[in-house]
Amino acid sequence: MDIREYNTKALPYHFVLFYEIPNEKLLVFGREINMSLKDNAVLTYCYLDSECGLSYKVICPARKKGDEISYHIQENITTAVTLREGALECQAIVIDEDDQSVEQFKEEVDMIKKCYGYHLDSIDVSDEDPFSEFRHPAYPNDILVNFMSPNHKIEKMWVTQKDIREDGAVVAQLINEPYNALMGVHEGDLVEIYPLKGEDGETIPIAILSWMK
Repeated sequence: MDIREYNTKALPYHFVLFYEIPNEKLLVFGREINMSLKDNAVLTYCYLDSECGLSYKVICPARKKGDEISYHIQENITTAVTLREGALECQAIVIDEDDQSVEQFKEEVDMIKKCYGYHLDSIDVSDEDPFSEFRHPAYPNDILVNFMSPNHKIEKMWVTQKDIREDGAVVAQLINEPYNALMGVHEGDLVEIYPLKGEDGETIPIAILSWMK
């Protein structure tokens, strides 16, 4: 699944394996972290940096072949590489930090938590807030919202909450410029956000656009 499809709150304090990395990015990281010719993925650990927000500490290069993943563990590497949010936009697998497959990296995880803190309160999901799961863990006023175009294409974009109305709707400002020109809204526009319960029972935030009214 593309890293942009994950709810952001589900990423901190998990390992994230990036793969199908764009070639130009792969060349850059290959030099920085000493990837071998067989390596085609990067194992990182996601955490919250109080100054830089969502961050990914590179643990090691990796190779993904089908469902098999192997890690290229290097000795005596002194260069530490940290990726910030948005540095890699590609396929990713989120792995629990207590998963047996990554238990060998526990020391690195403990060191990251010691240096940057372990901010569990930032990733808590509140039942009282229908948008809680979709709020950014580092910037809680930012919400990842589903936008639907008139041709019924869904695009997820970030908005910044500006107000909450009495009916529970959130008035928010669009942070992104839509890829879909038919969306009818642009970066900086104010939109109304409502919680919508799907057939699977999950509540998602959806923008109500002018063409829907």
